[in-house]
Amino acid sequence: MQPKTRQPLRTVTRRNAGAIRLTADPRGRRTLTLPLGAPEDAAAQFLAGWREGAAWQEPPASSTEDEASTLARLWAGRLGIGTPSVGFFRDPWRWGLCRWQEGAVLLNESLLRLPPQVLEEALLHELEHFRVHDHSPQFWREMTVWLPDWPLREGQLRGWASAHRGRKTPG
Repeated sequence: MQPKTRQPLRTVTRRNAGAIRLTADPRGRRTLTLPLGAPEDAAAQFLAGWREGAAWQEPPASSTEDEASTLARLWAGRLGIGTPSVGFFRDPWRWGLCRWQEGAVLLNESLLRLPPQVLEEALLHELEHFRVHDHSPQFWREMTVWLPDWPLREGQLRGWASAHRGRKTPG
């Protein structure tokens, strides 16, 4: 029996990618999918974050619901949008929901157990939908303007979730 060899990582860019995704097929072929409009170093940032997040036995810090609401007010002011209401939900599949028509952002309560920079990335992602309602290249360019290291933070989130949830990670 021959030892398994690790397949090289294939990187693809997709116009309609809703987020950076790292997947593997049953044969072990790994694919990193990047949204069109992501920064040039998005793959490297995401993979570094993934490794860091996956290594957290216990995340190094956490946030409260009040801190999340304060952060939402701060970012709403920077983005020039109205201050949204911020709520929390439980869901094994999604990290956040934007209800821009209602002026609301809903975040997965698991984000409160993670470092503040991870919560901030998820929150900004949802708030940016108040301005750009889809995951177009414009959306990802705006994310990069406001938070240049968003791929690193998203990698931390997905790496931690993959290592500690034991199920498919949200969104």
